[in-house]
Amino acid sequence: MTSNDTLAYTTPRNVTPYEPAIVSLDPICFNATTGLLVAQPIPGVRYAWYASPTDTTKLSTNDTLSVPVNGTTYYLGYTSSLDTLVSGTGTLTTTGTNITPYKTFYMDGRAQYIVYADELQTLLGSSAPSLISGLSFDVVSAAAQGMNGFAIKAGNVASIPASGFIPSTSFTTVYSNATYNATVGWNLHTFTTPVLWDGTSHLVFEICFDNGSYTSNSTVRYETLSRTGTVDGFADLTTGNGCTPGAIPTATYSNNRPNMKIVAEAQACSNLRTAVTLDIDSTSADAVASFLEVNPATGTFEFYAGGSTGQAFTWTFGDGGSATGDTVSHSYGSAGVFTATLTVTDSTCNTSDVVSFVVTSHIGMGENALNQQMMAFPNPNSGAFQVRISGAEQFEGQLEVLNLMGQVVAAIPVEKRTAVLEVPMDLSDYAKGIYMLRLSGAQGQSVLRVVVR
Repeated sequence: MTSNDTLAYTTPRNVTPYEPAIVSLDPICFNATTGLLVAQPIPGVRYAWYASPTDTTKLSTNDTLSVPVNGTTYYLGYTSSLDTLVSGTGTLTTTGTNITPYKTFYMDGRAQYIVYADELQTLLGSSAPSLISGLSFDVVSAAAQGMNGFAIKAGNVASIPASGFIPSTSFTTVYSNATYNATVGWNLHTFTTPVLWDGTSHLVFEICFDNGSYTSNSTVRYETLSRTGTVDGFADLTTGNGCTPGAIPTATYSNNRPNMKIVAEAQACSNLRTAVTLDIDSTSADAVASFLEVNPATGTFEFYAGGSTGQAFTWTFGDGGSATGDTVSHSYGSAGVFTATLTVTDSTCNTSDVVSFVVTSHIGMGENALNQQMMAFPNPNSGAFQVRISGAEQFEGQLEVLNLMGQVVAAIPVEKRTAVLEVPMDLSDYAKGIYMLRLSGAQGQSVLRVVVR
């Protein structure tokens, strides 16, 4: 141990980040039924999801959690980390029935492999207890015959006897397969029930099977220890089972042991939990409609969807006519009261909204009756402009400025005694956008669009 701020080590195990991290996903729409929370995948790291920061009941032990879209907060924590420990790098290959776990030259086999406490402490980097959840063997040549009733048992052993099989009645059956066929390469047996190495004992794996016939062995690579590595035996039992203690009477001790990979599961090194809430997109269609009568003589109106939320805009005008777009124009063929409708569709979460409103057409009260022409210059402008009213007749009335909601934002009286009257206007204090000038009098009205930018 050094006294510096750093410590060097040669074969580190998986190191778990201090606080669990999640994968950032696109927001889920508010009208979806469920959404997915995803933990940051780290090789060998296992997670659990909880309902609270202190809850002990696991909602899920997967990297992902499917949850309802309701804004509930869940908590992600570590449960353990997996590490593959290599025990044995020998280059020799078995030639007989001893040592190999897949000894199908006989009908029944039983092999016990010893992994000593000091070996595990070195491989794991400590004497802390660790769950063992898998075991694999390196097969050089695979026999065609499978092994019936194939089983792996494991248990902690304080000492190794001088003869006979190591007592295994207290071992846990960690893996079983009705018929297992070996294949060339590493044969991994993932335990359905992990075994807990206690940190101080030797760990013994027992492999056994029960066949009714025999062919040839599968060969495996192995190493040679300075102490006993394998206790095994085999027989052709017409009655009995290689997995039954005592059924195979003779046990052979050997310093040879197959190369193995042991999957170790360490307890989580952080007890912190990360609060995780589904990112919900609440975007919803919102229909906001306004309109303006731009030419009473022809029954022409302009309709605006400004202020709406959405991408598609569909209008119906109450007289059988329809149009699409955020700004549309429509002319009514007769005077009357009509119910117009705007439908807005938003593709973000596939929502729609509808608003209806009443439109009154005044055909017959138009510019021709007013006998006055109106111009604005410059147009577009920055807020200050001149309104020119021209016509052979004198005129008294009112000049109004309306926004696209149809609201009057400014109004001045107009008294025209000459052929041309220019009226200065200043909308600099108002928001930039489209405004409508409406000149109205006893004879009718005239409308002009002005753009302030």
